[in-house]
Amino acid sequence: MSEPDGGAEYSADFTDVNTGKTVVCDRESCGTTVFPLGTEMFYLHSNEPGIPGCKVCEQCYRYYQQKTTTKHRGIILFHS
Repeated sequence: MSEPDGGAEYSADFTDVNTGKTVVCDRESCGTTVFPLGTEMFYLHSNEPGIPGCKVCEQCYRYYQQKTTTKHRGIILFHS
């Protein structure tokens, strides 16, 4: 492969989206998808055995909470 002509300038960064400075919402239809590092994300369990859950942003988490097909699991508190 030949080198580009001398003096050419490139503005694109062809690295992975998650460079350690961002977090990603795993919901495919998320309107934002990429968030600044430190953004609170929520873990959702999969309904299918053997399929891992995913982490989603607050807006997507609220979406799943309002769906009638979402299964809500109780919170277990442990006391010593």
